[in-house]
Amino acid sequence: MPLRDDLLNPIPGDNPSGASLRYDKIYDQIKEARTEDDDSLPSGAWERTVKKADFNLVIKLAGEALSTKSKDLQLAAWLTEAHVKKEGLSLVEPCFKLIHDLQEQFWDTIYPLIEDDDVGLRAMPIEWAANRVAALVREAPITKKGLNFFQYKESRTVGYEGDAESSDSKREARRQAIEDGKTTGEDFDAAFAATSKAFYVGLHDSLQSTLTTLETLQSFSEEKYRDEGPSFAKLRTSIQEVDQVVNSLLAEKRKLEPDPVDEAAVEGHEEMSETEESAGALVAVHAGRGKSLSSLAMRNAGFVSAKPTDWSDAVNRIRECTLFIQEERPSSPATFLLQAVVQLGEMGEQDDLARDMIRQGQLPQAIQLLLRDAARQPNGRARFQSRLHIAQLCVDAGEKRVAVRVLDELIKEIDERKLEEWEAGELIAQPLALLLKCIESDDDGRREELFSRLCRIDPIAALNVSH
Repeated sequence: MPLRDDLLNPIPGDNPSGASLRYDKIYDQIKEARTEDDDSLPSGAWERTVKKADFNLVIKLAGEALSTKSKDLQLAAWLTEAHVKKEGLSLVEPCFKLIHDLQEQFWDTIYPLIEDDDVGLRAMPIEWAANRVAALVREAPITKKGLNFFQYKESRTVGYEGDAESSDSKREARRQAIEDGKTTGEDFDAAFAATSKAFYVGLHDSLQSTLTTLETLQSFSEEKYRDEGPSFAKLRTSIQEVDQVVNSLLAEKRKLEPDPVDEAAVEGHEEMSETEESAGALVAVHAGRGKSLSSLAMRNAGFVSAKPTDWSDAVNRIRECTLFIQEERPSSPATFLLQAVVQLGEMGEQDDLARDMIRQGQLPQAIQLLLRDAARQPNGRARFQSRLHIAQLCVDAGEKRVAVRVLDELIKEIDERKLEEWEAGELIAQPLALLLKCIESDDDGRREELFSRLCRIDPIAALNVSH
């Protein structure tokens, strides 16, 4: 059941977001429809029918209200929960794209309204949806028979019958696990065998698309909510964990069912071999003269080598591939990944230039170059990492005083924007660990305070600093 196609239509009338339904009976009807009893809990002396949630009704009520009565993020959050419960991983990305698009299109009027510049109330239903779906992602089917991420992990723990033959204790543990209804290795393997490769290709694509959409939503939230924005950390982690399993299962399927070879591409490659050899010889001649033949010149001459001729040529080829994929398959997550590769390539060039400047004693100019590069980064996380890189270069150049200033600003940003709540611990740990290496004395107790904080966030990084 896909999302309705009229969810972004403005509500007729003076207010494109319609009226608030917070105290309307529709809210109570949706709450009642999504409520269900936990059938794993004992019912005690009072036997009664266990209530099951009616997520089809939630989809109907929330979808109708969102389309025709009110643009409300709480309605969108309930609709997201219901669709993911019913449809699984394939609906996660469209639902969070809806949450992004609703805000982008109706920011000034969407409910909850912003009062006295307090955006916290508006962020609450979005964060609720993200955290709720983080749990549902791990419960969603990753086999056609409905086994999920938890059952996959469980099957690896319970193992196979042959593994339990080595001791009585292992046999007893396995027997007890089966009696408790846990998934065995044989159970999951049977479900995996009955699931097609196409199923895993679809799951992997859906999860990658979701990560791309979350990145867009994160950037939007950073712009609109500042340090009061919703956290997507739990959802991002959940998706990455499930995708890691899905990717490993897909790799196993590809061993059994290899992807088809593009015969036309193979024939084309064979036909080009003679031309490529000529191009390679031409490059070798110019290289022998101490010159570099640009990829553009080669193309103008009718030659394109099988391998990039230099670093810039490699980055340009990736950029061209990115544009091609963006035109051919706009929804593909590959576009985002390739853009990131291009940015890393460009960052590498800037880094090499900055290091050359530092070796020539031009540290201020090198920092200025990298600061300009940081300002061009597409989102807050990339800018944060660029400034962290500047601090590392200063440390490498022996300019710890400059590095401390940069790191202090980064840690101030971590605190003000509450990055610990939604960013990966590794990212938060890096400036703390680097600052610890820069602070040699502990007269004011700051080094001990930083070390304690690092131990809490990333004990491994703390161990590396202590040694």
